[in-house]
Amino acid sequence: MKKFLGLVFAVVLFSNTSLAQVTVKDKMQEIGGIFKTISQTMGDATQNAANAENAQKLADAFIATSPLVPPSIAQMTGEEQTAAMAEYQDLLTEAASISLDLKKAFETGAPVQDIIKALLDIRKKAHSQFML
Repeated sequence: MKKFLGLVFAVVLFSNTSLAQVTVKDKMQEIGGIFKTISQTMGDATQNAANAENAQKLADAFIATSPLVPPSIAQMTGEEQTAAMAEYQDLLTEAASISLDLKKAFETGAPVQDIIKALLDIRKKAHSQFML
């Protein structure tokens, strides 16, 4: 019985800390890893199904990142913070939408280079504006 309760406690403790500690940096590292995988395999048509799945994961990660506040925005106050957060969320929404376009391109065998470039452009803009 003690072992069982100890196991339950460990599971509850682990799940609570892991969910509570997700940061923008964590999500950006996840996004970067997914993007790297896609970039390394996008020229191999045999990887299109896997890349379509990864593009969906990319879109999901952008959406999951949207409510998180980057440290640079957290330091702002009032209307400046509200406007910056709205712009940040708009960029993430756009990136999620482009990721879904990427998924469709992989599913249909369409060229993906311009879509990848669009994602890189958003990344550059977000990193320069919000110091991500």
